[in-house]
This record gives sequence, C-alpha cells and structure tokens, in this order.
Amino acid sequence: MPNSSVKPTESKDTPPKPSRLRIAGLLAAAPCWIVLAVGLSLNARAKGDGTHTQLGLTPCRTMVVDGIPCPGCGLTTSITAAVHGDLIASVKANVFGTFLFFVLVFIGSVGIMQALAGRDFLTRIFRRRVWLICGIMITGTLVGWAIKLAIGYNNGQYPTH
Repeated sequence: MPNSSVKPTESKDTPPKPSRLRIAGLLAAAPCWIVLAVGLSLNARAKGDGTHTQLGLTPCRTMVVDGIPCPGCGLTTSITAAVHGDLIASVKANVFGTFLFFVLVFIGSVGIMQALAGRDFLTRIFRRRVWLICGIMITGTLVGWAIKLAIGYNNGQYPTH
C-alpha cells in the first residue's frame, strides 16, 4: 500500500497558483509605482540634474569633483519631469530617464493586471530575455550619458568649473 502522506511534487509543467502570481504581480508593480510616486513628490530642477538632493542624498560626486555628470546624472530629474507631464524637460535632463519612465509605467501596469487577474503576464513578457534587458539598460544608460555630455559640452554647460 503506497504511503498516502507523501505529496506528489509539482512538475515544471504545472502552472503556478494564482495566489503566487498575484503576489508576484504586486512585487513587480510596487517598486515601479513607488518610484513614480516619489517622482511626483519632487520638483524637477530646471538645470537638468540634482533633483535627487531633495531626498537628502548628496550632490553627484563627479559633478562636484570633475564638473561633468556621471552616467546616472539627470535620471531622477528626468523621471520627475515625466511624472509631472513635462516630457521635453525629461528628455533634456536624460533621454534614458524618459525611456525608464515609460518602462516603469508599463511594468507597474502589467504587474497590477497580473495581481488582479491571477494570470502570468510578466513571465510571458520577460522569460528568457534577462540578458537582452540588461544589455538595453546598460546601453541606454551609456547612450543617455553620451547624449547629455555631447549637448552639455556643445552648449558650454560642462565642465562646470
């Protein structure tokens, strides 16, 4: 007689339970909407960077020491401007930040849809694309930085000292 106290293990083909999918959706959506809510609480600096100092963070060390922006300079300002509906200021602060704004809205929305429906939308979108996504993020950061530097050097904004 087989031991009835042993549960069969779930195979890899068994879909996750809806409750786990709902939690995963919330865990994906929450950071996105938190970042956007923080951006909504800030005021984008017209200069195009330094908005993060409103959160109590220190000014960019690269700007202070070298007078040029780091690869992340302008991302907070860009997302903040985009959240407030000023896409032109967002692009001027950091073009990649504008892209990130739309990514945050997309992932946050899909995560909420998954949490409400209990269906696996996120895995369908992102499965086997981790390296591609990492490549896009790294390339986007560097391209956004290069554009910011090129414009800043061209109009005399950089170096600041």
